[in-house]
Amino acid sequence: MNLFILLAEDNEFHAAALEAALRRMGHSVHRTGSRAEALDRLYYHAYDLVITDLRMPGVTSLEGWVADIRGYHRGRLIICSGVVEPLGEIARQFGALLLPKPYTLAQLQSALEG
Repeated sequence: MNLFILLAEDNEFHAAALEAALRRMGHSVHRTGSRAEALDRLYYHAYDLVITDLRMPGVTSLEGWVADIRGYHRGRLIICSGVVEPLGEIARQFGALLLPKPYTLAQLQSALEG
């Protein structure tokens, strides 16, 4: 199944690698590196999935950022972060999946299928 994905990640190296992997899997990807740009994309596009890092320019509150995403996107949400707690609870609260960094391609594929 090909997905239309918003990838919100400010680390250029990680974003480029993840975007390339997602495209090789057959998905369409819009990539953004800031809160403002991500919210703009969410306003104008209906994505199947949002994959986001939590530490990006413009993000001042983890819960606030996830709530902002949910204001525009009710679909699947994957939060990628090297910090697991208290993110596990935040992810559950907002119906998101937490994918701890670092992760393998197999773990990413499993998250996409879940």
